[in-house]
Amino acid sequence: ISEDETAKVTTWLKLADLVKIEKLHAIQWENKEQQFEALVVSPFVLCRPVS
Repeated sequence: ISEDETAKVTTWLKLADLVKIEKLHAIQWENKEQQFEALVVSPFVLCRPVS
């Protein structure tokens, strides 16, 4: 992402390895009290759930 590898990011999006967060995601995570690890790669914030 920081190196602007559009083809890789496009593939990740198609495979759902990378998703754009929607309101429904936020509601579900809030209800589960889900915790995340986050990494800022401006202008993006990458998050993954902590098990």
